[in-house]
Amino acid sequence: MKSLERHRPGHDRGRNRSHGHLAGRIVGIHSAVHSGRPRDPAVDQAILEAAKEILAETGFEGMTIEAVAHRAGVGKPAIYRRWPSKRDLVVELLEQIADRPEMPDAGTVRERLAAFLSDWCRQMKTGNAVQSFSSLIGEMHRDPELGKSVMKAFVTARKRKMVAVLREGIASGEIQADVDVEMIVDMLFGAVISRRLITNRPLTPAFGRQIVDMVFSGCCGQDVEAPHPQDSFSSP
Repeated sequence: MKSLERHRPGHDRGRNRSHGHLAGRIVGIHSAVHSGRPRDPAVDQAILEAAKEILAETGFEGMTIEAVAHRAGVGKPAIYRRWPSKRDLVVELLEQIADRPEMPDAGTVRERLAAFLSDWCRQMKTGNAVQSFSSLIGEMHRDPELGKSVMKAFVTARKRKMVAVLREGIASGEIQADVDVEMIVDMLFGAVISRRLITNRPLTPAFGRQIVDMVFSGCCGQDVEAPHPQDSFSSP
């Protein structure tokens, strides 16, 4: 049976224009979804601050995206739009809270290193960044890629500074030329980490100075200096 609808001039053209308009809207929506809205730096920072606090409190394993979202005052989708996983969020957090140590310029190598270790011991006593480092130690072996980020954030720069100043001491004749610089750094670094993470014995600025004195006496051919008046393992 033939259609009884009478063909109206321009009817198809109008329908085509309507379809074209709808198609344009679909393309625009598709483009907007893929391009996304610009990230709000304030939201980014709120999420990272919440992640830092929770990581310090619960460790990596106990940290959840739901808990971070709740503390940051955002929905979980807001986090997943920025970081596909908890690991990605922590990696960016580590870049933000990374250790940026400064080696003193003045003094002998021994004095500079003692000041450097003393300041580090002071920093290691408190702070969310230190707690985050502590909580991630166990994860470094389970997740090698995360381990690289932890090393970069808390270990690499500090050890590089220590190696550099010791090599300056060798070049200037202050330290014996046959000293194993990497081993000395491991000894100094390990002593601080051991007190902070394993033995839980007092970690004070005085301790930082004293381990430098001991290492220089035993490995670098220098006599132990008289103790600083304020040096005591129980000093604040």
